[in-house]
Amino acid sequence: MGKFKNISKTEKDKRMKYHQDMARCIFRIFKTTKADEGEYTCQIDDERGIKTTGSLYIEDLAALQIEKGLKDIDALEEEDFTLEVTLSKSDSRGKWVKDGKVLSKKQSSIDATRFGKFITIKTGRLLNLEILYDAYPAPTIVWMKDGLSCQTSIDAKRCKLNIEKSKRGDIGKYELISKNAKGEVKIPTDVTVLARPDKPEGPMKLTGITKETVVVSWKPSLANGVSGTEYTVSVLVDGKEYELRVVAVNKPSPGEYAKTEGPIQARPPDVTPHAVGFSAFSPKEIIVRAGEDLKITVPFVGSPAPQVTFAKNGDEIKPDGNNQVTVKDGIAELIVPKVKAGDTDLYSCTLKNHLGQETVQMKVIVVDKPDTPEGPLNISDVKPDICLSTWKPPKTDGGSPITNYIIEKFDTKKGEWQKVSSFCRSPFYEVTGLTEGSEYKFRVSAENLYG
Repeated sequence: MGKFKNISKTEKDKRMKYHQDMARCIFRIFKTTKADEGEYTCQIDDERGIKTTGSLYIEDLAALQIEKGLKDIDALEEEDFTLEVTLSKSDSRGKWVKDGKVLSKKQSSIDATRFGKFITIKTGRLLNLEILYDAYPAPTIVWMKDGLSCQTSIDAKRCKLNIEKSKRGDIGKYELISKNAKGEVKIPTDVTVLARPDKPEGPMKLTGITKETVVVSWKPSLANGVSGTEYTVSVLVDGKEYELRVVAVNKPSPGEYAKTEGPIQARPPDVTPHAVGFSAFSPKEIIVRAGEDLKITVPFVGSPAPQVTFAKNGDEIKPDGNNQVTVKDGIAELIVPKVKAGDTDLYSCTLKNHLGQETVQMKVIVVDKPDTPEGPLNISDVKPDICLSTWKPPKTDGGSPITNYIIEKFDTKKGEWQKVSSFCRSPFYEVTGLTEGSEYKFRVSAENLYG
């Protein structure tokens, strides 16, 4: 049986194993260290004491080695050839020397063939900017965004900029800059991050409201950059109320709605009240017969619909069981039933809304048949067949000038009234055609256009 150096050590170090396999004596050390260096001996366990000795050397891993060296190469003139050396470390650098002279170092070389000038990703996705490079001496490499440096990951062949969850703030102009003693290389790219647009800026403004349309406008979010922030909404129904909202939409998805602060009513545009068909300088004359209804109608324009007030000689006429005031479809109307002479006066109608007001006047004349002429009825200058009758005009002409008087006589023998004349225009009349010896009675009445 062979004997091994430091047999006692194997009892303490589990990395060391030894055993005999038929005619072979085997000793193993797992995961060697520098302390394992030394001379090891295997000796036959008999009286002869035959032995064999060998040394173990541990190489330092930190030392750079050439694993595959150069070989002689024969090449024809103008033929390409390649010299290749394999180093023990992938991140190591060497230099080439020809006939004792160092060959020229090369400028940074960057492979950007698969790198776009414009990159678009959705928000929340990984933004991976990676470029392969090859240069000696090792260049300084950095990613820049809008002129500011970014945290960059660099190894022997790659330069990376990774943003795990991209957001709108990552939008910008990026540039990779690689520089060494031989020069500088720059690779630019524009990055766009697609995200849901923000809620449009409020408040929403409503203008140009009519009974069929309304113009709605708003401010876009600064982050959206959307143009066109005004729209005319049409096909509205007069008098109905509406609420409006607006949302920004881009390729990923719609954003959040902005709403009006409250409902709006479709109605004609704001207009200062104005009475149609009335003069601002003179009142409109209205004539109505006594006993009939007085109806004052005032067509108007105005929006919103104005407040309407009727007045008589400055005193407001309020609707009650007698007087009626109605306002509908642009027409204001006052009805005073069965007017009499005392209702003759100066009436007015006032239209008022938030833009202003207008007052128009109406001169109302209540007309009727005239009163009875003032007595007494005097008879004078009596002759056998003629007499003169005189009287005084009535106190009230009924609102219309006296057009004529009607004179009648009553013959006591005949017992009936007979018309003498209906064309008398003065308060006296000479009655003719009388019969001498007969007795007569006379009467007179005034007449105007209304009776």
